[in-house]
Amino acid sequence: MTIAALESLSFGLGRMAEAAEESGHRLCLLTGDRSVYRHELATLPPDALDVVDVDTDDPEAVRRALAALPRSPGSSTPPTPGASRPPDSPPNWGSRARIRRRSGCCGTSAGSGRRCTREG
Repeated sequence: MTIAALESLSFGLGRMAEAAEESGHRLCLLTGDRSVYRHELATLPPDALDVVDVDTDDPEAVRRALAALPRSPGSSTPPTPGASRPPDSPPNWGSRARIRRRSGCCGTSAGSGRRCTREG
């Protein structure tokens, strides 16, 4: 599966790509300005992630870029930004502090590695 990051933070991109690969997925960054990620991209192998240049202020351009990404086997519906979550999807993480806590405990950042709880 491809994991799309729309204008991700300019730091930690390498760890996100590594976590995606460890999970059997591929990270794809959609960005309107690749130069924002210049330092981070320079530290990574060229094939660590895919970078798609797209006008991220144009919802239709983003939809087209997402629709062009490889999908999971058996998937027939392209991803749609803002689509409602399926009932079995992870809980909404909410605030940035909660995201940082959950990212660390779920192994998607270099955080503490403590066991995740629903509350984060």
